[in-house]
Amino acid sequence: MNSVTGKSTPIAEAVTAMPKLGWVLLPGLTLLWGVNWPILKVGLSEIPLFTFRTVTAFVAAAGLFAIARAYGQSLRVPVSQWRGLAVAAILNMALWNVLMFYGIMYMDSGRAAILGYTMPLWATLAGMLLLGDRPTRRQTFGLVSGLCGMAVLVIADARNIGAAPLGALSIIAAAACWGAGTVALKYYRFTLPTAVLTGWQQLIGGIPILLCALVLELGEIGPVSLLPALALAYNAVIASLFCYWAFFTIVAITPVVMSTVSTLMVPVVGVVSGALLLGETPGIDTFLALALVIIAIASVVFPGRPVKA
Repeated sequence: MNSVTGKSTPIAEAVTAMPKLGWVLLPGLTLLWGVNWPILKVGLSEIPLFTFRTVTAFVAAAGLFAIARAYGQSLRVPVSQWRGLAVAAILNMALWNVLMFYGIMYMDSGRAAILGYTMPLWATLAGMLLLGDRPTRRQTFGLVSGLCGMAVLVIADARNIGAAPLGALSIIAAAACWGAGTVALKYYRFTLPTAVLTGWQQLIGGIPILLCALVLELGEIGPVSLLPALALAYNAVIASLFCYWAFFTIVAITPVVMSTVSTLMVPVVGVVSGALLLGETPGIDTFLALALVIIAIASVVFPGRPVKA
């Protein structure tokens, strides 16, 4: 059963090339999530971390549920799927977002994006352990190439990362949680439409973040100027509603390696947009990483040779 359409389809693991729907969603996802890294930094300059994420989570959940109901989809979750939904929500929404938001406050937005997108490595490892996945040679080559691109940028900025080790460790932990959460979506074999699945993850993952906001930040919320307010709106409607829906849609119709490696262009966009919006300066390392990432994406989203039975 395909959680995007609700219709029976071949399992995603049999896919050897990016489906047409993935090609439609991937460019927008890459651009919109990429520019969100510097936008996040702007928003968090005036809005406390837990408060920021609470607002985006609940606005996104409400929007996704409204879209699902507009298409006649039920919001009901089968009893057997609640446990898996809670696990996916905590990993994909609560832990990923809180750890990532914390880390980005101590690093350049572009560099934080690079570390965050070591996620395919963790997703591949989790897929091998939990799903018994064995990536093809092309997929393995793509994964290694993409991670080499990330390594180029990390090594070039090793001094800055060393100056903020807690920020870097927080981002890496966030990436590991997101990778494990992506695999959880496959492991639990959800039958919910993607808008419903994403909405429930936002809502469930937002509850512990709301509690933290009430306990830790209730007296810290002050006046918010225009740009941070716009950053909050962007994160709620674009990054948390549309982009998560698009990503989980791609996850539902492709293997883990393909769905994760295909997003590796996001940190490159993050670096470039950080330079344009925040004055962060990219160098030759950025362009080398870009070339490696393009090779990685081409390796996993284009079809290889058909496998003989």
